[in-house]
Amino acid sequence: MGRAVSPVVGVALLAFLTVLLALSIGTVL
Repeated sequence: MGRAVSPVVGVALLAFLTVLLALSIGTVL
């Protein structure tokens, strides 16, 4: 189960962090 879910969770977290970073940069700039 961990091996099947891990990649999905990793991609989801990466996408979430990317959006969060983009929003924070957009707010600062």
